[in-house]
Amino acid sequence: MRILRLLSAVLALALMAAACGDDIERLAGDDSITVHTVDSGPSGGFCIPTVTFNSDREVFSDLRVRQAIAHAVNRDQIVAQVLFGQGRVATGPISSQMAFAYSDDVTTYPYDVEKADTLLDEAGYTGDGTRFSIDLLVFSSGFLETQYAEVVRQNLAEVGIDVEVVSIDRSTFIRRVFGERDFDTNIISYCNNTDPSIGVARIYVSSNIGDIPYSNEAAYSNPRIDELFDAAASTPDVSRRGELYGEIQQILTAELPYLWLVETQFTAASDANVAGLQPHSGQVAETAYFEE
Repeated sequence: MRILRLLSAVLALALMAAACGDDIERLAGDDSITVHTVDSGPSGGFCIPTVTFNSDREVFSDLRVRQAIAHAVNRDQIVAQVLFGQGRVATGPISSQMAFAYSDDVTTYPYDVEKADTLLDEAGYTGDGTRFSIDLLVFSSGFLETQYAEVVRQNLAEVGIDVEVVSIDRSTFIRRVFGERDFDTNIISYCNNTDPSIGVARIYVSSNIGDIPYSNEAAYSNPRIDELFDAAASTPDVSRRGELYGEIQQILTAELPYLWLVETQFTAASDANVAGLQPHSGQVAETAYFEE
């Protein structure tokens, strides 16, 4: 019976997903339940759902178009309506929860429809109707990704960009995105994991352009970024590594090969009598025990 109760507690922790604020408040008020708020879970750490711009597409060769999309997407709306407040707007490719590597000294793109319209006009995409059309690929099994995509679709319609959300299975998604490069944009939740040299570099270094799943799908190439990631990975001094990652974030947010939507958080619940759980870890129950 004790083992079954412990398994029940662990299974509850496995249900880490955005939940309704009312549900969280109700659970928090139950003395028999402990509510955990974490920034990472068994599937990954410090995750940032990210929109990819396919650099092979002519429309995305103009920085003003990418900037316009960044200004047109209401990421506060995503935090409020999709994550129910469990998260924050992302400022770049490194999560703010990874304190040693994170920098807020970056180019930001606050929600500004007027600015987006102006940038699109300057880029030559004018008119009162549809300026251009793009597809947005998501996993059919990804509930949250589908919700992010719907907000993006609605937001971009306001500035004359017609978005077709294409929901496909994971194997087809990987083939089309990383193998065939048959997409305009897509959304993937990329997780920073324990260190940017593991969870972040793979998405931006030019050596990862090609048929490599969950890599540099934008086909973004900047020799300085390659140098900085190499230097940061081989430098033992934490402070110096932070400086290098800070420069990386400055460059990437200015050049905008991707749009980083939000930093996700998770809410999990467990039996109040269970102690020693590690909801932030892949080893959730390794140190767990029952308090008598």
